[in-house]
Amino acid sequence: MTDPESLRQCLTLLGHRNPKVRCDAIEGLMNLDDPDDHPAAAEALIGALGDADEVVREAAAGGLGQLWPASEPMVSALIEALADPRPNVRRAAAESLCLLDADSAEAVAPLVALIDDEAVAEDAILALGPIGSAAAAAVPRLIDELNSRRHVEAVARSLDPMGPAAAAAVPALQARLDQRDAATRAAVARALGSIGRASKPALPALLASLADEAFFAEAQAQCDQAAKKRRPQLGGQPGYYRLIVAEAIWNIAQHELAVPMLVDALRDTVADVRGRAVRALREIGLPASSVVAELMRLMDDPDVLARITVIGALGSFGAGAIPALPALAKALGDENADTRRAAVRAFGALGALAQPVLPILRELMDIRGGPVCVPAALAVFEITGETSAMETIIAALRDGGPKTAMQAAGTLSDMEPAADWALDALTSVAADPLKQPDVRRAAKRAIRDIRQAR
Repeated sequence: MTDPESLRQCLTLLGHRNPKVRCDAIEGLMNLDDPDDHPAAAEALIGALGDADEVVREAAAGGLGQLWPASEPMVSALIEALADPRPNVRRAAAESLCLLDADSAEAVAPLVALIDDEAVAEDAILALGPIGSAAAAAVPRLIDELNSRRHVEAVARSLDPMGPAAAAAVPALQARLDQRDAATRAAVARALGSIGRASKPALPALLASLADEAFFAEAQAQCDQAAKKRRPQLGGQPGYYRLIVAEAIWNIAQHELAVPMLVDALRDTVADVRGRAVRALREIGLPASSVVAELMRLMDDPDVLARITVIGALGSFGAGAIPALPALAKALGDENADTRRAAVRAFGALGALAQPVLPILRELMDIRGGPVCVPAALAVFEITGETSAMETIIAALRDGGPKTAMQAAGTLSDMEPAADWALDALTSVAADPLKQPDVRRAAKRAIRDIRQAR
């Protein structure tokens, strides 16, 4: 649904006497793709929170969670809905606050009060997390839940983004490293790592948990069973838990023991674990010489996402990535377009160091409509500063197919400093009735992002 008539129709149907029709109208508002329609949709859903029918109110509360980013009126309305007489509405409101990453401190007290309501307790706990350190007042109540072994994973996931503000929870979290469920234990370890230095007393328990052979055997058995049902679970993987503990050890004490553990995770059989290990090694700022060789070994990883993650990491190492330049150049010819795009972006991030591959990047840039034309143009600009490369992106926006035009709009949206010079072209595309709706929406988003970045 994209045209103004669809929005008007949904708004009209919200006044229908049949609750099912009103719910259908809410679903229609949730599916509006044009961000320009979201304020009107949000206002209508806020009004529907006062509907006499609880199913409609539940749908409205859940619908607000789909209209990102959150506005202050949306958050305020959802906080009020936490006091709805029906538990299904309260639960939907708590879920939406969590989905919207609503960081309103005003929500803390009503969410804490809902922890005593078993029907919505877990959703209320999870909604506290996005509030971050401003939710510190909830920590004593969350500690009670840990000590009572209730909702342990949800509590750990909520404490995680609070960081050092949740320091009082360290003893209770340490005690819950006894959890047999791998995803729950990983959430506890991650929360301890996020708290940082105050978690030092828990380091012996974290290290001891790595020697729990029965736990790892159980976790592997559960993963094998899930794989048979084609329901892979990253959080339950033994390698994932080891990786989380390594990250926690580094975050708590910058202990050198974490580094070989992270390097070992690069060899894990699970691609997502390898990818997260790459990101962790990049974030802790190790000298390139200590990890580039291992990363180069993963350039031939059979998993596409793992290859892309490795390539992105190499692009962040600057001069330290020089030994990897031949491997990165080889990736420009990878059979997977996403891998080729990742390699192009890596060379752009390397700047002047990528001068040797400029001829290849120019060739890719000149293949108008090609899958890497736009990122190649951006990379050439980042390496040389040539404005002609930007003209290629504008041409892709105006004349390229839908995918290429949307890619160009997204590139312009993300550029730093803001691409003010592209506003005329974006405005023209956004208003062109001959362009596909998805392209017009992408252009509108880019205009909004550029103006906000000024």
